[in-house]
Amino acid sequence: MANSNDARPATTRAWRLPVAAAMLVLLVLAGALAARLASRPRSARQPAGQTKTAKRGAAPTLAAASGEASKAEVDRFCGDCHASPPPESLPRSEWRQRVLNGHIFLKEYKRTLSPPPASTEQLVRYYEARSPAETPLLKVTNAPGPPPIRFAKSGYPAPNQRFPRVTNVNLVQLFHPTRPDLLVCDARYHQVVAMRPYMPPGKNRARVLAKIPGPAHTVVADLNKDGIKDVLVADLGDVYPSDHQQGRVIWLKGRAGGTFTPVTLLKNVGRVTDVEAADFDGDGDLDLMVAIFGWRHLGSVTYLENRTTNWSRPVFVPHVIDDRHGAIHVPVTDLNGDGRPDFIALFAQEYETINAFLNEGNGRFRKETIHDAKDPSFGSSGIQLADMDGDGDQDVLYTNGDVFDFAFLRPDNGIQWLENKGTFPYTYHLLTRFYGAHRAQAIDMDGDGDKDVVAVAFLPEPFFPQRVDLGLDAAIWLEQTTPGKFVRRSLDTVSCDHPTCIAGDLNGDGRPDLIAGNFWFGAPDPLDTVTVWINQGPRVKPAKVSRR
Repeated sequence: MANSNDARPATTRAWRLPVAAAMLVLLVLAGALAARLASRPRSARQPAGQTKTAKRGAAPTLAAASGEASKAEVDRFCGDCHASPPPESLPRSEWRQRVLNGHIFLKEYKRTLSPPPASTEQLVRYYEARSPAETPLLKVTNAPGPPPIRFAKSGYPAPNQRFPRVTNVNLVQLFHPTRPDLLVCDARYHQVVAMRPYMPPGKNRARVLAKIPGPAHTVVADLNKDGIKDVLVADLGDVYPSDHQQGRVIWLKGRAGGTFTPVTLLKNVGRVTDVEAADFDGDGDLDLMVAIFGWRHLGSVTYLENRTTNWSRPVFVPHVIDDRHGAIHVPVTDLNGDGRPDFIALFAQEYETINAFLNEGNGRFRKETIHDAKDPSFGSSGIQLADMDGDGDQDVLYTNGDVFDFAFLRPDNGIQWLENKGTFPYTYHLLTRFYGAHRAQAIDMDGDGDKDVVAVAFLPEPFFPQRVDLGLDAAIWLEQTTPGKFVRRSLDTVSCDHPTCIAGDLNGDGRPDLIAGNFWFGAPDPLDTVTVWINQGPRVKPAKVSRR
């Protein structure tokens, strides 16, 4: 019983692609997923396995059959690798394949249970007797009327590149002294691009910094401390899910003329999804923390200790901090205020957990659990660190909406706030359910002094045609109206092509905007590289007209 972005007729979450992140999301498995979809009759209006009337967790109509496995046997079978998935998390029709996959993985990983596990049929009966016949559709209520802020939607296309597969967008200050640049990772065109919105439209607005096979994330840092900004890139290598060893960490070494020279700092590892820079060992230089998502067998969180003495030949020594695959993000912060950089890691695949790694010095990190979803198919897609409640510490904004393992809409997708109260685990708050939630950003959109949330969805039309008829939200704004209370507002519907987003002041007017990366996945129409919602400020209330 194993585990964002997968397509499979006979696998489980192990086919996940990192999104995000995830991400995350180099889902170039259209053939396999299309074959699976073709084997299931479904319409655009009502996909198989879903109903508008079924209630999640409702008493099943199928009576428990004789000879079914016990709860203890289920836990022993599933729990050998991960938490036992709750029966109500999937429709009844899914469970036979999930159990078969579990047996496949036991053999593949050469794991032996003693005594032997319950039979496939007994395990299937347990789950089928307790799962709903169909998956319910969400009943989400957005605030009525237009948002109190006006947004102008537009797109930024890269020249002659209308079929993008953007995995990450990042607002940074790279070329202009006061205005931000937008770094875009595009896995279809194998490049990291700096989009410069302050430039007039044309070829000079989009500047290719480097050609990289599978860029998944960027961060700006002066790695060699020469006074010139560099760019660190997490490279998936080959975007297809496999245990290849083509992942890399690339240092785009900045030059005085504004050019960049790619230098490989780590290679021959699984798919790399994130890299972050900090002085972890306190010796005055920047080390790196790397999320290696991998696939089934390869993957880890690895600390690259900077031992460089000659920057013409940089030396980074790898130390594995956690040997689990499925790491998506590893943002850095000082959690306990001791002056040493800690980091937080999101693990997907069958783990679906968020861990804090507290820096104890000398390359040692103490692991604590911030949150455990307790569902190996939860579909974690990303995290952001933010002080959501204004109490001075870092909370975690967490999305789950990676549904490519199933090709149907999951009602447990959504956005969560994990509140830091100074102890582990953090306190869980569900902010909203949101189909295909792939990335969320905490930011004060309306200038009232508290953190709001903007988020985007990724549900490509070829696999989720119902997004049109159901009018699914593609981008939303959760306005924090009172402390801890959020009102949901729809910013856009149907065009759920966004695996990644960033929020910030793109056009220099002092107001935060929303920028989403687009991932073309075989839809009939081309896409802009990014979609932008420009914040135009509060709506002007119409003046009252005198009746006299």
